[in-house]
Amino acid sequence: MKVAGILLAVTLMVVALTTVKLFQQDSVPTGFAGIQGGDFTLNHGEQVFQLADLRGEAVAMFFGYTHCPDICPLTMANLAQAFRGLSEEELGQVRGLFVSVDPARDTPQHLTDYVRFFSSRMLGVSGSDQELRQLIRQYGAYYRLGNPDGSGYYAVDHTALIYLINPAGELVDTASHTASPQTLREQIRQLLATGS
Repeated sequence: MKVAGILLAVTLMVVALTTVKLFQQDSVPTGFAGIQGGDFTLNHGEQVFQLADLRGEAVAMFFGYTHCPDICPLTMANLAQAFRGLSEEELGQVRGLFVSVDPARDTPQHLTDYVRFFSSRMLGVSGSDQELRQLIRQYGAYYRLGNPDGSGYYAVDHTALIYLINPAGELVDTASHTASPQTLREQIRQLLATGS
């Protein structure tokens, strides 16, 4: 009986570790092999938003949701701090783009209020499930809605990378959500240096 219990515990641990490893592989692209990047269309409030609207600006794009308890607000705060260290001229050429993968809860007004709390240079966008899944495929990202708890709250697993897009609209680099504001600022300046 004890042996059977130990075997079951070991089996469950192996399954859990394998699942975590697969999840990490699915949620973090390795290099840019197979990542298309490029233009996409979503919604910014009641307006249609296209990445092409931001030509001439360096873009730091992050997938998340406003009810995220930790990774999203930390990443947004770090980006905002990175922006604050830029010159006025540099800041005018930079945009943060928060893509909500939870449009059911992230209404246009709520999303706008959320990103503006961090910086006026950030936009919040989202779209239909089909539009989001297309964008996720383009950028080699990942998200999955969790099961609601008794109060109806659910978490969303998602890629925790910042996608760095140059003024020509090309994906050229990524940054970890744990990157310091100083590191992000330098990567943004490198984007600006590539020109349009």
